[in-house]
Amino acid sequence: MDVSTLLESTNIYGMLSDDEKRQLGLYIKGDEKDPRYKGKARRRDRWTLTAAICCATRCIVGMVLSRSANSETAVQLLQMITTNKGAWADAVGALTPWDMHGTPELIVFDGGSAFKSMRFRMAAEDLGVMWQMAMNGVPENRGTIERAFGSFRSDFAPRLSGHTFSSIMEKGDADPE
Repeated sequence: MDVSTLLESTNIYGMLSDDEKRQLGLYIKGDEKDPRYKGKARRRDRWTLTAAICCATRCIVGMVLSRSANSETAVQLLQMITTNKGAWADAVGALTPWDMHGTPELIVFDGGSAFKSMRFRMAAEDLGVMWQMAMNGVPENRGTIERAFGSFRSDFAPRLSGHTFSSIMEKGDADPE
């Protein structure tokens, strides 16, 4: 998932200062301070959140945030899927364990170049994992993870401090500051 889309749909993008957007390499309209500015809006980097979910338990078993989806990202995600994340949950003081890990039987992924790479396919095959590419343009084939991203937008993002909501009616008495 394109992180810019996630930031825009949750109104988090609007809370970032121009300097923060510039540091993250996000889309900036009319960035006159940049010597490469040519008088029109442009996109510098496309941050990507690559995630994996266990369809049986509906538990996120891996996430990688990167500047671009590539074979390294896909292999890192595969590594996170197979690694016990309990130490990370403990480190942040989570109330419940995140001990979901193991070698999956099947990975279904989208047609992104990260998953089409020989490096990812070889890593999956070395683990004995079968893989299948879902048909492009049919998000229902990846409904479980698509729903997780939707829940993030509608349930999690509004709980973040400073969330501005999508309308004054939805905002109610909440104080975005």
